[in-house]
Amino acid sequence: MAGGCDSINHWRRIVSSFCCEGAVFPGRRRLMMDPTLSQALQGVAKPEVFDKRWCEVTDAANLLHSKGKFESASRLYSDAYHEARMRFAEAWHGMDYLAPHATPMMVISAINAARNYLKLGKLKLAADQLISALHIFKQALSSPRADAALKQACVQHLPRLITFAVSSGIEPEKDRLVGAADEARSAVLAYLETHTH
Repeated sequence: MAGGCDSINHWRRIVSSFCCEGAVFPGRRRLMMDPTLSQALQGVAKPEVFDKRWCEVTDAANLLHSKGKFESASRLYSDAYHEARMRFAEAWHGMDYLAPHATPMMVISAINAARNYLKLGKLKLAADQLISALHIFKQALSSPRADAALKQACVQHLPRLITFAVSSGIEPEKDRLVGAADEARSAVLAYLETHTH
C-alpha cells in the first residue's frame, strides 16, 4: 500500500485516485470513490487534520474491491466508516476544523460500503448503510448542539449522498431509501430557511 498521507502532494494524489471511479492513474490501481470529492476538498487538504488511518484503510479496501475480494473489502470499508463517524462526532462536538473533512469522509465511506455490499448481493445491508449515514446527517442538521461549520459542511456534501441513495438501483429497498433521502433533504431545506438571508 502507498505510504499514507505524509505530504500535501501525496495526499492530493491519493484524493485524485479515490475520486475517479474507473479511472486509471499512473502508478495507481483502479479505485472506486465519490467522483466529486476532489473538488470538495480543493484547498483544504491538510494531512495533519485528515485521519491517516481512514486514508490507509480506505486505500486498502479499494485495492481488495478492485481485485474482487468483496468480503475482505467489506470489513475494511466498515472500519473506514467507523473512523469517519468518529471524526464526524468530534466535529459535531466542537472541533469545527474537522467539519470540512469529516463530512466528505462520511459520504465516501457510506457510498463505498454500500457499493461493496451491492457487489456481494447484500441489498438490505447496502440500503441500511446509506440510511444510517443519511440519518446521521439529518440529526446533525437538526441538532442545536451541532457546530455551525459541521452543518454547513453537511449542506454541501449531503446532496451527493442523497443522489446516490435514490439512484442506487436497490429496488427492494427503494421506498426506505427514498423516505430517508426525503427526510435528509427536508433537514437541509429547514436549515437553509433559517440560515439564509
